Amino acid sequence: MGLTAKITRFVYGTVIVLIFVLIAAAVSFPKTAFGEEKIELTPALASEVALDFRASLNGSQEVLTAEPIKFFNDSGQAIGYIVEYQLADGSPEGYVVLDNSDASLFSEWSFEDGARSPISSSLGEISVYATNGSSPFVIKSAPFSYAVSIPDRGIILSEEGEDISSDFSIPAEYSSTPNSPDWYAVFIDGFSSDYTMSTFKNAVDEFICFSESEAKSRTGKYGCAVTAMLNCAPHYVNSFNWNNWGADYNSLWSLSNTTVDHTSGGITYGSTPNNKIGPAFASYCEGNGTTVRYSNSMNLFWDFFKSTVDRGDLSIFCAGINIDGARDGHAMAVEGYSILRPSSGAGENIYTLFVADGWDQGRFVNFYYTRYTDTYGVAFSR
Repeated sequence: MGLTAKITRFVYGTVIVLIFVLIAAAVSFPKTAFGEEKIELTPALASEVALDFRASLNGSQEVLTAEPIKFFNDSGQAIGYIVEYQLADGSPEGYVVLDNSDASLFSEWSFEDGARSPISSSLGEISVYATNGSSPFVIKSAPFSYAVSIPDRGIILSEEGEDISSDFSIPAEYSSTPNSPDWYAVFIDGFSSDYTMSTFKNAVDEFICFSESEAKSRTGKYGCAVTAMLNCAPHYVNSFNWNNWGADYNSLWSLSNTTVDHTSGGITYGSTPNNKIGPAFASYCEGNGTTVRYSNSMNLFWDFFKSTVDRGDLSIFCAGINIDGARDGHAMAVEGYSILRPSSGAGENIYTLFVADGWDQGRFVNFYYTRYTDTYGVAFSR
């Protein structure tokens, strides 16, 4: 469906300007805040929270933050910010997503050298489409996926810069609360930005991640579940060819009954049934001389993935959210996990999965995100 309305108020303005802030010795906001009144998550507070969060987990480091990027859900509510970290020379140094629909506020993050936010590619494409009247804004398009909309041009760009305008119908009004005095304000119930990583474990010695752009370049195809299976393949197939895996991708596509969802820019995008992932991967491994077993679980618990990592195995996490009245899903290979505990003792632990999701760096995602319509897991074992 196309865009149903235009946004008349600027969200960022014609040009998205990056404003950098150095970590301060003393912060102006508390690291923990809970109460009966809602707190407005302003850009300044979002930056402070992001810096405190990183410092508590990654130690002291002179990093900078760009101006926080506000994003909306499919109902038109402003629900959070994507905050990008950079070094003084402008090099990307990770990001964090603050999402008020997540009980902990921290939806996902990466502190890896060179790690970019999930929306950075789309933001880079804005100059191609923007005009003097453009007011680009970011929407959450799937679990842990985002898109950039330029309403006056009728264009919505995916994380990879692909025009996906036909997949969305954007509401006319945007707000975080029905009677908000600031139509674009983001409100939260409370937060703790000071955490200790009490547990972290990887199932692999070296992180495995094949990117979406590589899959498109080599095969002319992309499916998130197929890519997730490929990310698991080198862990189980000793003969895996790192330099020529296009045939492996096509094989996993076929074995999993992945069907064409749509075609854009000469690339075929696929949709894979969750219950076909396990049998497809086992069959692929058998064809490559390795016996791999699998187990499935619906609406599962975090321990399903923890126990898989603990025994040295990989798994695939599938989840859906409601977008524009329909389910939109995503699949990611799980290579590790962590538990974050609030240093103050106030607030809940954050249970994360360390996933490969189309980038060269891994990212932590909060498993107990409250807006999932469904979750599904596939665990592998030798």
